[in-house]
Amino acid sequence: MIGDLIAFETDKRSMFSRLISKLTNSNITHVGVMLDKEQFVEATLTGIRISTLAKVKDRPYWICRLKAEHRGKIRKNRSLFDSFVTKQLHKPYDFIQIAKFIPFILSLGIYTPKEDNKLYVCSELASAIYELMGIIKDVNTSTIAPIDAFNLPIYESRRRYTQGGRRVFIDG
Repeated sequence: MIGDLIAFETDKRSMFSRLISKLTNSNITHVGVMLDKEQFVEATLTGIRISTLAKVKDRPYWICRLKAEHRGKIRKNRSLFDSFVTKQLHKPYDFIQIAKFIPFILSLGIYTPKEDNKLYVCSELASAIYELMGIIKDVNTSTIAPIDAFNLPIYESRRRYTQGGRRVFIDG
């Protein structure tokens, strides 16, 4: 449903996905934000776009369901949510942010990239949406990796889906 996080596991076919996995020491390497039951917004290497679950069912993914209080913030401010997503569509991927994120990871947080919110990578886009909606606060969205977005304490449950979109695991 609207606002839920969709989180993808490492795509073994993608060198970029494998690099994110190595850098973050995680199998969660890409995220997006659900717009409805089938569509989500995501920042990909080709830019920010709306995609559908039908296009990704060959890859394991998780749906992280927002707590009711957070979903209510999106419903209450739906026009702001929709406007923000629409303004981001077709913007290019923030490759410079990736270049800044690598030293951040390697320095163990000693170096912190400056938040700019002009262009986005996947997890930065998701956390910027959550910050705009008042779901998370005082966060440098430029330091959020996909696994960090996945682990935010804003979800009531996480469900894993495998090939064909079958649910295989439920976490609280």
